[in-house]
Amino acid sequence: MDRRALIAAAGTAIVTDDADAAAAILASEHGSTADAMRAFAAYWSADYAACALFARRAQASARDPQERAMAMAATLWARAGGAADVEVPDRDTIIAAGTDVANQPQPQNAVSTLARAFLADSALMIGRLDIAQAVVPDPSESARWRNSVLEVPLHGVCVRVAIFSGRIDQARVMLPGLREAGERHHLLLWPLACEALVAAMAGDVATARDAIDALLALGLDDTTFPGRGALMLAAYAAAAAGDEAGAASLARRAGGHRDLSLLAAADRAMAVDLLVADAISRDDEREIIRGELLLADLDHTALVTLPTLLRTRARILLHRGDTVQAATVAEASAELAGAAERRLEHGDARIIAARALLHADLPAAARLLRDEVRAADAAGEHALRERAARVLAAAHRRLPPPPTAWVGLSPREREVLDLLRAGHDEDAISDRLHLERSTVHRHLARAMSAFGSSGRVALLSAAGATGERRPLPELTARQRTVTELMSTGITNAAIAEVLGVSSKAVEAHLTQVMLRCEVPTRLALAHRWLLRE
Repeated sequence: MDRRALIAAAGTAIVTDDADAAAAILASEHGSTADAMRAFAAYWSADYAACALFARRAQASARDPQERAMAMAATLWARAGGAADVEVPDRDTIIAAGTDVANQPQPQNAVSTLARAFLADSALMIGRLDIAQAVVPDPSESARWRNSVLEVPLHGVCVRVAIFSGRIDQARVMLPGLREAGERHHLLLWPLACEALVAAMAGDVATARDAIDALLALGLDDTTFPGRGALMLAAYAAAAAGDEAGAASLARRAGGHRDLSLLAAADRAMAVDLLVADAISRDDEREIIRGELLLADLDHTALVTLPTLLRTRARILLHRGDTVQAATVAEASAELAGAAERRLEHGDARIIAARALLHADLPAAARLLRDEVRAADAAGEHALRERAARVLAAAHRRLPPPPTAWVGLSPREREVLDLLRAGHDEDAISDRLHLERSTVHRHLARAMSAFGSSGRVALLSAAGATGERRPLPELTARQRTVTELMSTGITNAAIAEVLGVSSKAVEAHLTQVMLRCEVPTRLALAHRWLLRE
C-alpha cells in the first residue's frame, strides 16, 4: 500500500474509533510510516507506553522528511502522554523538520500537509505553541484530504493552534471551513467544541453556551479520544464563560477516572486547574487538597505542564492568603507561558498575579491588567477583559474601553447600542426600531463581543450611559458599594466574594436600592447609577 493510501485507510479507522480495523490495516505494513500510524493509534486510545515504543521504531527507520516529521510527531505525542523516558528534540530541530516537509519538491503533496499537521498537533499537546505556530499548515491545505475524514482533525489543528496561542480573531475566520468539513464527514464534535471555545474567548457567552449544549446533545462517548478532547475544549469554554462548576464537571467527565489518567499530561494539568478553581470558588478545602495531590502526581510531566502547575499553585496560595508568594509564582507561570506562546495561559496567570498584587500595589496591578487586556483585545480575546474588570472592580477601578470597539459594529448595531446606552431595554428597543426581539438580542450580542462584555450591564458600563444626570436617593454606604460593583457588570456571587458577604445579602441590598430608585431591573439601576450626580 502506498504511503497516502496507508495513512488514509489507517487514519480513517483511528479517527472513527475502529481500533480493530486500524490494527488489521497496519498488521501487514512495515516501516516508519506504519509505525508512526501505530503510535497515532496508541495515543488516540490513551496507551502512551505503546505510543512511545512505536515512536522510537518510527524514528529509527525514518528515511525522508515526511517520515522524519511523522516520527517526530509520534515522539512528541508520547511525551505529551507522560512518557518521561522519551527524548524530545529541541525547538530548532522540530521546526526544521516541518520546514523540510514544506520545502519538498511536491508542495501539493497531501502527505506533507498531514505530516506538518501531525507535528503541529503534537507540539500543541506538549504546550509548545511557539513550535506549533511555526509548523502548522494553512487551513486551506486540509482540502487535500477532502475525500477523507482526516480533513476534519487536520483543519481542527489549525483552529486549535490559533485559539491556544490567543489569536481568537484568526480562529473565528477558520471556523466556517471547519464546520463545513465536519458536516461533510458527519463529524461535528470538533467544530462545535471549537466554536464554543472561540465564542467564549471572544466574550460571546450566549453563543458559547449554545455551542456547548449542542455538543453535549450529540451524546458524546467519553471513553473515546474525540469525546474526551471535545469535552476538554468545552470545559475550557465553560471556564472562559465564567461557569466554573460547569467547567469542572466537564473536566471530570473527560478525565474518566478520579486521577484524570485518561487525559494526556497537558490536558490533565489543565483539568486539575479547573477543578481547583471550582473548589476555591466553593471554599471546599477537601477538594483543594485533592487537587494538590493531583498536582504532585504531575510533577514528572513538568517539561510539558510547568506553566499550568505553577498557575494552579498560585491559585491555592492566593486562596490561603499568601499574596506575596502567589504573585511570584503566578508571574513565573506567566513568563514560562509567554515564552512558549501559550497566550491564554499567560493571561490567566496575569489575572492571578494582579489579584495577589491588588492590595499591596494597586497601580502595579492596574498596569499589569491594562497591558494584558490591550494585547488580548487586539487578538479578539475579549473574555480576558471581563475577568480583568472584575479584579479591578474590587478596588473600584475600571478598564478603559477597547479603542476599536465601535469600529467593528454595523450602523444598525451602533443604533441598538445607542438606545441601550440611553436606558432602553431589549423590549423597548424592539418596539422603537420595529425589530424582532431576537434580532435586537443578536445585535447586542455582537456589541458585547466587540466591547469584551459578558452581559448587558457590563456592555452599558463599557460603552457608557447617556442621558440626564440626576441625584440618587439616600443610600447606605454598603448599598452604594454594592450598586457600584453591580454596575460594572459582575454577578452577585462576584460582588459577594469582593465584599466578603453572602450572595443573598447582595441580592437583598440590590432589591432595596431598586425600590428606592424606582427602577425594575439591574440594567435600569446600572443606567441610573452611571448617570448619578
